[in-house]
Amino acid sequence: MAYNLAGSLMEVEKRPGTFLNSLISKLPFATFFFLPFFSFFIWMVYIRKKYTYTDHLIFSFHNQSLLFILLIVSNLLNVIFKIDSEGLFLFLFAIYLYKAMRNFYQQGRVKTIIKYLFLNTIFFILGSIAIIILIAASVFTY
Repeated sequence: MAYNLAGSLMEVEKRPGTFLNSLISKLPFATFFFLPFFSFFIWMVYIRKKYTYTDHLIFSFHNQSLLFILLIVSNLLNVIFKIDSEGLFLFLFAIYLYKAMRNFYQQGRVKTIIKYLFLNTIFFILGSIAIIILIAASVFTY
């Protein structure tokens, strides 16, 4: 195992671009396996609501799909017009996510903002863990 890991690390050093492409190609799978865990936290935060875990999972997949679509549009604009638009599109997504939570869960502004901030913190923590696992798995299998 140590020999294979050393060989993989040497390949990463020789061809970092192909490793990065391999890593990026695995992101949709990581997202697919990551969102059910995140949906569990949404379910716990909104435990008093009438929604099932599946409803929260669909809500998560919907929002994640929109984020990917916005980032694709942003990348297209960046290539065509030679601008950096990621920040704008992430800001638009942040506003949309707040509005979506407020509309879907039918709660007041203060409760929604508190839950929004808490769930985004959880999202970034779980996302960081998922990225670390993805990088480690990619190094072992490269």
